[in-house]
Amino acid sequence: MQNLLFIADEDELSKLQPDDNPKDSFTCMNGLGIDLEMRAQLYSLINGEFLDDCLLLEEPLQTSSDEGPWITRLPRELTQQIADLADEQLTEVVDNWRECSDVEAADLGQDDLSEYLYILTNLCQNTMQEAGLHIYTYTV
Repeated sequence: MQNLLFIADEDELSKLQPDDNPKDSFTCMNGLGIDLEMRAQLYSLINGEFLDDCLLLEEPLQTSSDEGPWITRLPRELTQQIADLADEQLTEVVDNWRECSDVEAADLGQDDLSEYLYILTNLCQNTMQEAGLHIYTYTV
């Protein structure tokens, strides 16, 4: 299952057609196959909320069918929390995230997770520079 995270303005996103791939129109990062469960574990480590609550953070926006693609939006508050992570916090978060069962089972290396979080942090920092921008996930 392919997944991406990308930055977009809501107005620009509304122009996206079901067959359009966001990587052709927006600044994107590879999702590395990190699914909602694994992202929710990351969110929980960052914001201190329960995992069940973090599973509901990504707001579903559009789907062309029951088989996808699916687009969700991260809340601005979570985007800000990720953007605010200091470089020295990234290593600690990744170390704890690697110990989560879903991440451990995915067999992603320390370098992959570190790069993922580093790029996500930069995307979030860029997103917070303009009020209309959001981080979205795209899953096919």
